[in-house]
Amino acid sequence: MEQNEELIGLSDTISMRENAPWFGSFLNIDEYTKVVIECFNSIEKSSNVREIVLETWLILDYFVRMVLSNLWELDEFNNEEKDFDLKNELLPSFENCLRLLERILTIQRSLNENPISHLIKVSFGFWLFIKKEHPDFHKKFLEVEEDYYQKYYPQLSRKSQQETWLYSSSKPLNVLSSKQRYCVNKGWVNGLSNLDEEWFKLARKLNKARNKSAHSHDPSSIAKAFGYSGANETEHIKQECLGLIDKLIGIVKMPKDQMEGNSP
Repeated sequence: MEQNEELIGLSDTISMRENAPWFGSFLNIDEYTKVVIECFNSIEKSSNVREIVLETWLILDYFVRMVLSNLWELDEFNNEEKDFDLKNELLPSFENCLRLLERILTIQRSLNENPISHLIKVSFGFWLFIKKEHPDFHKKFLEVEEDYYQKYYPQLSRKSQQETWLYSSSKPLNVLSSKQRYCVNKGWVNGLSNLDEEWFKLARKLNKARNKSAHSHDPSSIAKAFGYSGANETEHIKQECLGLIDKLIGIVKMPKDQMEGNSP
């Protein structure tokens, strides 16, 4: 762990790295934290290789499905009373989810940010009200808006406006006829910048061990899925899994000095 690295406490014993990959809202971080803490504690306490691997995989599976669910806003259709969660009902197997996430990120990273996301927007009714009731302000606002666009986003200024844009409230609505594609959400892409080629390689390594664990109770054969054969396989696999949790989603055990500081 790097010195002076900021850690975000999730519990008295578990922290999240400041640069941990994340894409979600404050509304679902509590549920995510609950899953992570329960699985992490089970791994720490367990002496069963099969349980350790499966609990580690459950954290990653939840993370991947949560990211895809938040990207497509699937939670809008969930119903806790009916025990209906669309990310489990709709999304495919873990391997296919992983392939889907990797493909989406590859494509989105190759696209430019959509300039239309920087448009100054107000409701059409409010804009008509300003134009009618405060014409001087309306005129001044158009001047300020144009200056802002020319300085920071020249492609949005009236002087360089393409007739393919759906413009802000101060401009007529034009039909979008361009086939140009832009990144859906730069914040989403930036928040998952850690998910590189090595990340997906480690995720598949864990999934391979999980598949072995799902069909075997033999610790030695499960350990071999990690490329390990030797003594103290349980402790070795536990440390391997804790290391994967750190590398994949940035969850780590709270440093001892900080844990002592949290003690009453």
